[in-house]
Amino acid sequence: MNLVLALLACAGGPEKDVSNDDTFVAADDSAADDSGGGGDDTNGGDDTSADDTGVIDTNPVDELVCADVGYTAPAATLPGRSLTGQATWWLDFDETAEANGYVDCFYSRSFEGLEYNDQPYLCPDCDVSTKGTAVMYEGADCYEPLFGATDDRTEYWGFSEDGRFFRTGTSNGAMGELTTFTAPAAEGAPTAISWSSEYTLTSGGAFNLRAAGTFSWAWEESHLLVDPSVPRTVPYSAGWPQNDPGTHVPVDRPVLGDVVPDFTLSDQCGDPVRLWDFTGEWIVIDNSQHDCGPCQSMAQGEHAFLKELRAEGYKVRVITLMGNGLSDSLTTPSTSLLNEWSDYFGITDPVLGDRGYAYAVFGPYLTSTGEGYGYPAWVLIGPDMTLRGGNIGFGGWDSVADMIRANAGG
Repeated sequence: MNLVLALLACAGGPEKDVSNDDTFVAADDSAADDSGGGGDDTNGGDDTSADDTGVIDTNPVDELVCADVGYTAPAATLPGRSLTGQATWWLDFDETAEANGYVDCFYSRSFEGLEYNDQPYLCPDCDVSTKGTAVMYEGADCYEPLFGATDDRTEYWGFSEDGRFFRTGTSNGAMGELTTFTAPAAEGAPTAISWSSEYTLTSGGAFNLRAAGTFSWAWEESHLLVDPSVPRTVPYSAGWPQNDPGTHVPVDRPVLGDVVPDFTLSDQCGDPVRLWDFTGEWIVIDNSQHDCGPCQSMAQGEHAFLKELRAEGYKVRVITLMGNGLSDSLTTPSTSLLNEWSDYFGITDPVLGDRGYAYAVFGPYLTSTGEGYGYPAWVLIGPDMTLRGGNIGFGGWDSVADMIRANAGG
């Protein structure tokens, strides 16, 4: 791994989540995508204390070992649904845009998807979330000059029982609420959806985008989902703790003092790891990209930070949520990349392949001051799983350590 150390933050975070109505890139006149985007206390442990000064007696271990614990994933037992739909988009350009060569036109897409339930944080208001393939079946000559490629692509469609429709074309992206509709009809019956918006072109002029379509759902006997409430019955391969989370009540998009949502993401050992199993520890969530200099600088100092804070008596953990690189930040990286990062920097705390959790859950809080999302982005979570602070960028571990001391009353 060729790494060049730097400081501060890497720009190039995910596109701001919008209502995903096929036009947020139109203002750039660009050929871009059209939718919005068990072990000891040093390497695990079973201390279930949730106070603010949990003590850890030893320094971080020098090597992480992936043990064979005989883990098998729970059987899929919950019935899942399919969702099919179609929509047509009509583009109506004003006189200025038409003078610049734009012509009113339309294009249409179909969608076929299957329900998933392992990323609830991408659409916390959805009662049904599906992932599938969208196919443009007419109007490519309308779409391509303004938005780019018309290839089949992965999209996410979802809806709530109270009549809200959600959609995105961004892998692991948070689904934005696009429109409302009359509460979903019975299985197999079409539900009408429609929406419209006005957009400005950088070359001059504007256009109205009006869309209409339908979707329907059905139970699929052959599509079963894993029940997320089934507890893990064997230790983690890397020895992470499996503490009792108690009765946390999470907030989907937390601010200071709110309990953060749980997740299950895979670690360096390829083992699915649950965030709430670390209840009782101070947790630094570090959202990094492997090709980001400041992220590398943060990783380089992690071991010394943990050694210092643990020597002071704080039970602290750094959990890295890794993306697939600055140009592909929301895509989940391979286990081999997680191991390369972990080995290069001597990291023995969890390095997890992110699946859109960090940006979806903490993005609104971290960007609430108007600052754009960048890397590394980090937050501090207390032993009670509440959000205590965070920042975009990295200037040194001292500020993180001071935040822990201040929150713990130290």
